[in-house]
Amino acid sequence: MRVRDARLGVGAGRALLLYVAFACLVCSAGGTSSASDVPIETAPTLLISFDGFRASYLDAQDERAIPELTALWRAGVRASLRPRFISKTFPNHHTLVTGLNENTHGIVANRFFDPDLNKSFTTASTESFWWTKGEPLWVTAKRDGRDTRVYYWPGSASQMKDKRPNEWFPYVDDTEENLFTTRIGVVAEWLVDAHRGAKTHNPNASTNGTNKHPFFAMYFEEPDASGHKHGPFGGVTKQSVRDVDTALGKLRRRVGDEVWEGTNVVIVSDHGMSELSPDRVVFLHDTPCGLPFEKVHVEGSDVVMHVWPLGGSGKSYPVSADQAPLWFDADKLAIQINKCHPHVNAWTRDSVPTKFAYGGNKRVGPVVVAADDGWTLCGVNASGGGSSNQTNETYAHERDWSTEHAHCVASLAASSGHRGAHGFDNDAVSMRAVFIASGPSFRKDGARLVGDFLNRDGVSGLTGADANANQFSERDAANDFNRAASFWEPKTFAFNNTAVFPILAAALGIPLDPSLNLADGYPPPTIDGVLSPELSAFLFTTRVGTRNGDEGSDEDEKNSAASPFLLFAVPAFFSFIVVNLAERYACTRWPFAGKGVPTLAGDTDETVIQLEGTTRGC
Repeated sequence: MRVRDARLGVGAGRALLLYVAFACLVCSAGGTSSASDVPIETAPTLLISFDGFRASYLDAQDERAIPELTALWRAGVRASLRPRFISKTFPNHHTLVTGLNENTHGIVANRFFDPDLNKSFTTASTESFWWTKGEPLWVTAKRDGRDTRVYYWPGSASQMKDKRPNEWFPYVDDTEENLFTTRIGVVAEWLVDAHRGAKTHNPNASTNGTNKHPFFAMYFEEPDASGHKHGPFGGVTKQSVRDVDTALGKLRRRVGDEVWEGTNVVIVSDHGMSELSPDRVVFLHDTPCGLPFEKVHVEGSDVVMHVWPLGGSGKSYPVSADQAPLWFDADKLAIQINKCHPHVNAWTRDSVPTKFAYGGNKRVGPVVVAADDGWTLCGVNASGGGSSNQTNETYAHERDWSTEHAHCVASLAASSGHRGAHGFDNDAVSMRAVFIASGPSFRKDGARLVGDFLNRDGVSGLTGADANANQFSERDAANDFNRAASFWEPKTFAFNNTAVFPILAAALGIPLDPSLNLADGYPPPTIDGVLSPELSAFLFTTRVGTRNGDEGSDEDEKNSAASPFLLFAVPAFFSFIVVNLAERYACTRWPFAGKGVPTLAGDTDETVIQLEGTTRGC
């Protein structure tokens, strides 16, 4: 015979309902809530890209050497970005502002061939037909009735979706011009005007009577250029990091503290940088690789290259695989190259690993050849040779193999030349890019996010001394800071750079819900990027430390750790009290009536004990 209290089912149901109600009250009163429940303060937003800024650069020298970057993340939040494969400049800059994988937006390399257009894209290409598959944030913001201005972002000189930024500049290499003074002056004026317009409700910054925050973006060529010449660990590269820090300080001082603190400043990069060596070389033309450069057209670089067949019947320009001469067999060529060296990988377009989200685009070559991290593919200077193939004339791609062979090794051995590269597997730690966010929308406790969502190890935010890379002995500062960088680099949380678009949209207050229309009456763009509730909570709310920027104390840590228990215990306690008192009253045992006498109710398999003299439900 099983015995149970007849009141249990009813009481438990009531208790559960009351628990949910009290839990909602606790959350609304300031307890932990989901990201979607957290109101995000929006503000004018400035996106800054430091090309080739490897995430570890922030830890590779004393924080006092880079005071502006240090102050920015100490007042905000810091993480790393996982670039797209291939981890090159133009593909990843377009990903950052579109939220799309390269497979989707179609900018698959710094240089690539389009078989339908029969043309090759280069970093100088500005025609709109190259950019038809992605909607950059400046277009989305403009569609939502916002001011948008861009200084030198890759692709910003092109008209996309029939729109351009309100202000933009054709690229001019002015890196030697007194640490970017001109562009800093222009962007400073944008920020000051934006805040002046917000205060006066300038109609130019408003739509339907609602002030809408503007979006600005700017680009710096460094430290990428120095990293290529001197490698990621070179003294010149560290100086270039200090130079962009100085430039950031110039911008901050030009706009003033009030404007700077009222602006969301988001620092990103497109990729990291790896050290190259003459001891890590794959000679693709040599046996056993045997890539027949005289019969193929190569696009790409000495890290990842696309191999296209040259047309037959006297034609010597690249063609698609279905138009290739009989000798060209993509499967066999990929297998041959893949087997030739342990540090080279080759795939057909269809067999590129799905994790790269890359091989489905027709602009990817029939065969893709990729080097392992830190290795160099020698045999052709693909990024520097060839014509633009504007007509079906001879494609001037043939190279002097002996010259290339010698030049490749010599450049890798030189003290200044070709010492660093990127484009490698985007899972490589060396390819991780910097991410810093500070301003009204973001947490303000100087958190370094650590952990890994993908491996389910959990993510936390370290603040104060716990996040400090300067905790190593200063006996040999250069060696110690390099060691600090190598220690922190794999631990700092890296999220996909496709999430930058929704992060910026949230900071600006642009809705990305497809059921909602923007100011132009059409829905926002569909993106590949995902801003998960967990990541949103870590970026936009304070989980560790305090909101006013003070370093988190031990007591803060205890309170933070205790909050999940309190979220359960508080509503559970009140639910128990309310249910217990209510049932005592309903059962005429209010406040301290005697207990009922149990009697048997029927002869069934399950005998229920009831209380004599109780009312219904007791």
